[in-house]
Order: sequence, then structure tokens, then C-alpha cells
Amino acid sequence: MIVDISCTRMIKCNLLITVLSLTILNIFLLPAVLVKVFARRGCPVASTNVIQKERIVGGRTVPMDKFYFIAAISIVLPKTSFFQCGSSIIAAHWVITAAHCIDLLKGFPLRLLYIASGHKEWRKGERHKIVRMIKHRDYEEIHYVNDTALIEVKEPFNMGTEMPVRLAGLNYVYKENSSATVIGWGVNETNSTIVQETLYAVDVLVFSQEFCHETYGKGMLTDDMFCAGTYEGGRDACVFDSGGPLVQKNILIGIVSWGGNCGDKTEPGVYAKMSYFIHWLENVEKEQSIKIGYLVQNSDDKDIVGYS
Repeated sequence: MIVDISCTRMIKCNLLITVLSLTILNIFLLPAVLVKVFARRGCPVASTNVIQKERIVGGRTVPMDKFYFIAAISIVLPKTSFFQCGSSIIAAHWVITAAHCIDLLKGFPLRLLYIASGHKEWRKGERHKIVRMIKHRDYEEIHYVNDTALIEVKEPFNMGTEMPVRLAGLNYVYKENSSATVIGWGVNETNSTIVQETLYAVDVLVFSQEFCHETYGKGMLTDDMFCAGTYEGGRDACVFDSGGPLVQKNILIGIVSWGGNCGDKTEPGVYAKMSYFIHWLENVEKEQSIKIGYLVQNSDDKDIVGYS
């Protein structure tokens, strides 16, 4: 989720990833691991998997039945598979993730790309073939503005074990210092290269925009972003958590986007603000002539307010 600002916001990383992927694709494809290594919260160096912010930093292992909506974006080869990013199931055929995660997949044939879900160990998850990826048309990779994207899978998710998460609606209130949970398979420290096999989660606080601006400087966070962490540090998302969910009472309020050093109290994680992108989802449906079928909920709603 977090991108080390010293890495020039992944520009050089993305270039290297694309070049490597295109060059090695027809050889052993193993370097796909390296390809995915650099992209996300910083310019990490990947090992057997791809990474971005404790295994989640300062987190704990969690059962899948609590977070049935989380899914892994993976690259599947004949004898192995590599983790790329996190995502959240929002409808029978759709997940939402970060736009920069889509960039990380450039150079890989669609036939190698899958969503894995329904199991706390991402390698054991049910594989769903990716058939379409829709990145926010106004995504700006330099500053991670509009860092959201949709992915469509061929076969529907099992609504018994792979259920959609509700999305924070237009009127959802992001209360200062309210607790939220970030989930993922990412590394457990900034310089680590090991993606976790088992799902982790950690509780953080939603910070005010004023605090975020004071921390990163005005202009770094735009209206479509917010930051979360702890005042004492030590709890955060990390490399390879990118694209994954930040939730409150199983309502998706944010998508892991970028940040500084994992767990550093002076560089909290930055998230794409889900409520900001409801209109974007509506526009995608109109432009693509599709019906996604996501669920939206606001802070004061006792029940889900409806489908798209």
C-alpha cells in the first residue's frame, strides 16, 4: 500500500517492471516475481512473491470468515504462482483494487492473471480467471490521484464463501480517530521481501485531513485520499498490501494506495477514499453498458441502502 516517496513515486519502478516482464515472459516467467517486486509502497525488492506495506505491520493472523471479501491478484505459471496485490470482492464478477496494481500487471498475458479468494492462504484460494481490467481514466501515477480500478472475472464468486463487501456511500462519515482494520498478505516491514502466505490484519485509526496534511505537507493528499495509522506508530499496511481493503464494520472505506516507511508514525498509510469513487462506479456502468451490482452503505443507514 505504501510507496516510499524517495522512490519517485514508482515511475522508474514501473518502467523496469514493464521491460523485465516483456523480456522474460517467453523464457521462464519466473522473474515475474522481480517484475512485481518494485511496484507499490516504495521500491521494494521482491523474492518469491510480489510485495507492497506488518505482514501487515504490527498485525495478527485472522480467519477468512471475518474477511470473506478479500481477494488476491496473482500471476499463475505452470508450476508456481506469484502474489501481486490485494483487492476486495464487490459483486458476483467484480473486485475493486488500486489502479497502480493494474500498471504492475502490464506485460503479462491476461491468461496468466487470476483472482484468488475464499481462503486465508492466498495460494489455496479459489482461482477466478481475469477477463477485464478497468483503470480509473483520470489516474495519475506520479501522485496516485484516483488510484482505483475494477477487475472482472469469468466465473462468478461463490456467494457462500466469497461474498461482496459493502461500499462506503457518498454520505459516509470518516470520523477522526475512529478505528478501522486493514487486511492483506503484504510484507511485515519496509525492507522485507517476503510476502505472507496467511492473511493478516491490523487495527489503525482514521486521521483527520488536517493531520495528514501536517504529516505529509499540503498538496500531497488530494480530496480522493485520506490517511490512517497510529500516533505511536508500529501498525500499518506495507508493501504488497496495495489494492487491499481498509474496513469499518465490514464496510469498505479505503483502498491501500501509498505511504512512507511501513509503521512509521510520521508517515501513515494513505488510502483511496471509497466514498469519493461511488460516482466513478456509476459512470463506469454507463460507459461500459454494464451492471456491476455493488452494495452501498452510509454511516447512518441501519440497512444496506441498495444495489447499483
